[in-house]
Amino acid sequence: MNVTPRVEGDEEVDAGAIDVLRAGIRATPELRTGLGVSIVMALVMAMGKMVIPISIQQILSRGVSDGEPDWTFIIVTGAAATLAVIALAVLTRFTYMRLMVTAENVIYGLRTRAFSHVHRLSLAHHNEAKRGVLVARVTSDIETLSQFASWGAVSWVVNSTIILVSLVVIAVYSWQLALVTLIVIAPIIPVMRLVQKRQLDAYDDLRTRVGDTLSEISETVTGIRAIRAYADVPAARGRLFGAIDRQYRSQLRARFFFAIMFPVSD
Repeated sequence: MNVTPRVEGDEEVDAGAIDVLRAGIRATPELRTGLGVSIVMALVMAMGKMVIPISIQQILSRGVSDGEPDWTFIIVTGAAATLAVIALAVLTRFTYMRLMVTAENVIYGLRTRAFSHVHRLSLAHHNEAKRGVLVARVTSDIETLSQFASWGAVSWVVNSTIILVSLVVIAVYSWQLALVTLIVIAPIIPVMRLVQKRQLDAYDDLRTRVGDTLSEISETVTGIRAIRAYADVPAARGRLFGAIDRQYRSQLRARFFFAIMFPVSD
């Protein structure tokens, strides 16, 4: 999936989601710590989510299929499913605790390096650049990366595994039903790609609007004496409210695509 092009030298390069992920892992060594173990745990969590539907299917097919309930089979299957769900709950809590620790380490490392980089910039660069842009980069952008480290990454693994395991289980019981399922799901893939591309563009615009709003606030606060001295308060208020309104509308547009993705994916 293509995202907003990034510039390397004099050329623009289309960065895909996997390219962005690899770049993020290279830029954050903290994210690589225990990554393999977390992925394995996420895979186990995904497969564990199939315990209840498979248990119900087995009880209905083998426990009560002949009219007389086989209580021994039902009790044993129910007990095994209960133990599996409890173990899955413990594993889920442990996995998310690991991810939260990793996410906080990622935030700490990224912010430390980001602030160090900002402090190394020349005064000329600070005078030319909008302050709100720098603030947005070292706060909201890093917070987004933290959300990916604590939730987005494991969702990729868990949801992808659930899809594959579900299709395999369906195919084992009925290949015809699995084929029908694939035919129904297939059109969703291009729709999701189209929506995601527009969502990425919308969030890129929102990030720019956040920087503009923070810049306008900073300039208004630091220049308040000059604004009052020259009776420019109404104009300054208009510029600030305009920046806030543009951010609001940009956020509505970004949330619109976000609201489309979840129902379609579900």
